[in-house]
Amino acid sequence: MTKTVTVSVPSPVRAVNSLARLFLTSDVPPTLSAALHSCGFDVAPVDQDAVAQASGSGDLPCAVVWSDPARCLAVAIAEGGSLSDAVEGWQRRAEDVLAMFRRNRRGLTLVDAATFSAPATDPAWDVLGTRLKLSQRIEVKDSGSNAPELLALTLARLAVPQIESLRDLLEELRASSASPSSDGFSVSSLSAVADAYADQISRQEELSLMKSQLALQLEEAERTSEEGSLLQSQITLLARELQRLTEIETAFE
Repeated sequence: MTKTVTVSVPSPVRAVNSLARLFLTSDVPPTLSAALHSCGFDVAPVDQDAVAQASGSGDLPCAVVWSDPARCLAVAIAEGGSLSDAVEGWQRRAEDVLAMFRRNRRGLTLVDAATFSAPATDPAWDVLGTRLKLSQRIEVKDSGSNAPELLALTLARLAVPQIESLRDLLEELRASSASPSSDGFSVSSLSAVADAYADQISRQEELSLMKSQLALQLEEAERTSEEGSLLQSQITLLARELQRLTEIETAFE
């Protein structure tokens, strides 16, 4: 069983003595990319020619790390993007990854990014230890997600099994990859989402109260301004009347 090392996330630096060459799809979290860099892996974005060359050279273990479709769907939900574009984008990436794997099953390992968050007892770590010569478990510290991100990810995880066009691809990817035995979605995950949702509701109520208070202050300011304008008009009229009377008085002198 591999031991665990907890990794903070520094700025990525190219590994000098690489353990393996890892190619990451564009939807793999940046925190994981940085953690893999710091552990000594040569990390780069997926490029089919580069993957073919690296997996065929045999000088270092080579793997493609891909991310669950729930991740890109969650980003689209949180940012108000197109869900259909997110699904189609993930499908294209998944098909490319599987095509590369089919061309070189012996030289290329596929890794579900979620594996790096799996418990130390998960069998997927043994696969990584064998295929990538990994002697220690990589644990990426969670920087924390805000309520909208957690809610979006929960909705995406619930939606993915219902999207028929993703099922076969996801099933084939997981069957061909070092992948965790569970998706990590548990009662504790739901509790975290519930807490985040309650916190969001509380913040929304606070914002609503502040908005109401500001609206009252604006109304008062407008009323004061109107009263001030009326007073200014009255002063102007009085000044003109005073000037008129002064002119009349001067005329009688």
